[in-house]
Amino acid sequence: WRESQARFVAWWYALDEEGVYLWRRAQVVLPKGSGKSPMAAALACAELAGPVRFVGWADDGSGDPVMRPHPSPDVKLSALSMDQASDATMGLAVSMLANEDALAEIPGLDAGLTRVRTRAGKLTPSTARAPSKEGLRPTCVVLDEAHLWVRSNGGHRLAETLRRGVAKTGGRSLETTNAWVAGDDSVAEQTAAYAEAVREGIHSG
Repeated sequence: WRESQARFVAWWYALDEEGVYLWRRAQVVLPKGSGKSPMAAALACAELAGPVRFVGWADDGSGDPVMRPHPSPDVKLSALSMDQASDATMGLAVSMLANEDALAEIPGLDAGLTRVRTRAGKLTPSTARAPSKEGLRPTCVVLDEAHLWVRSNGGHRLAETLRRGVAKTGGRSLETTNAWVAGDDSVAEQTAAYAEAVREGIHSG
């Protein structure tokens, strides 16, 4: 990790005194080529098979949290089209998991070209052009290139559906985005406005 990436990851997995994650939504805004997609892919891999669920506090006096993998993870890497989903973040995630170390550590790991399965769960792409996603119960969703998600291309509906689904499991969502065009009413612009409202105390968050 670069220092800025490591700092974000540390905050993304920060817990309160009850062992609950501090944040349920996040947005990463960086220029193209700055490493947003690799970081999102790595976090998706962690959500698929890493120790991301709180069990309790260590009884050795260290105060460290005890974590375990999700018992049935369903991670969605979401984009407007299958080409975008599979060629960008999804392709990176598959590459990260298609190695001997991952195969040895993750039970039942099967990293295909467009999806990853384990004995416990799956990591798959989700797009605006796919069939209805109502009823899905993802444990984590990544909304990739959210500055391109607008109402006319189905981006608003996709974001709303994914967020409703992840809320059912107590999961979380992460957006990656370049700077958006002001006034486009993209998902990225909406999220920034929502975050500002939370900061100002206008919205409860």
